[in-house]
Amino acid sequence: MLSTTNIVLCFAVVLGVSAVPGQLRNIITDSSRLWANGKVPVAFDVSLDGSMKEKVLAAMQEISFSTHANGMPCVQFVPRTQEKDYVVFTSVVYGSGDSLPGRLGGVQYVHLYRDAAKADIMQLIMYLLGFFNEFRRPDRDSQVMVHYENIAPEYRGFFDITNDTTFFNYPFDFESITFFFPYAWAIDPSKPTLTPKYESVSIPYKVSLSKYDILNIQREYKCGIDNGNKIDLLDVISPVLNAGEYCLRFYYFLYGQDIHKFRVNTRVGDRDTVLDSLEGNQGGSWHTYSKDITMNTKFQIFLEAIIGGTDNGDMAFDDVYIFRGRCIA
Repeated sequence: MLSTTNIVLCFAVVLGVSAVPGQLRNIITDSSRLWANGKVPVAFDVSLDGSMKEKVLAAMQEISFSTHANGMPCVQFVPRTQEKDYVVFTSVVYGSGDSLPGRLGGVQYVHLYRDAAKADIMQLIMYLLGFFNEFRRPDRDSQVMVHYENIAPEYRGFFDITNDTTFFNYPFDFESITFFFPYAWAIDPSKPTLTPKYESVSIPYKVSLSKYDILNIQREYKCGIDNGNKIDLLDVISPVLNAGEYCLRFYYFLYGQDIHKFRVNTRVGDRDTVLDSLEGNQGGSWHTYSKDITMNTKFQIFLEAIIGGTDNGDMAFDDVYIFRGRCIA
């Protein structure tokens, strides 16, 4: 496991998402450009400081954990040893990204600007795994408008439709982590570069992989679909942790009339104990949860999110960290 900190686990969860019906999905057609057995050898350039390394590690761990299927990892990020094909994360002053998705052969670089958020890094990792931006799929003109007149010429290629793709029959996904912020690369930052064609649709701020991001990674890397995670009830279980002191910390967003509850549990064997329950509408803003957990035996942390019977609510949990030791105020 790549590690420069005492982070045990990091991931995010989103419930209550929706999408406008569509048909196609942007994934590279050439299977030789996928990473063998879903393992991506990774190295860090000396230009990355500790804070940026921590964000990259958190982004990789979230993608790996979120795409687990039937208890097994689907994609993994491992320290590079002698592999010929590998990825180096490096720092640049402005702008992030690289031109082609998937495994390109030999060393390939992921360029990160210094203030890149974890969601930005996750988007770049999706490119590494073989995914184009959702808004570049061939049917995008029926779903979204691209305002090329407000995009600098050198960045317009980032918005072009690509046909070098294969497709799964999933809806057009405005929730995808690969979807740009609607003002990305704008000449006039007061005007958008991307707008939905449906008045009822917005391009939301991304904090995690969407439901269809997860399904597509699982399908493309042929690791099965985890049918245990459903949109109205989502159970997330940590790896088995040794006895000791831990800090559980995350940000959460519970908003809408049909929010039910989110429970924090410990699991020892087949016995679950509820530590906390967050219930009902918490308002349209993010909140911080932090809790010290001390156990004298091996255990797991079990997060259980439940939404009501309609889609009139949103639940999101971002930057879920489990640290060794006590929480720092």
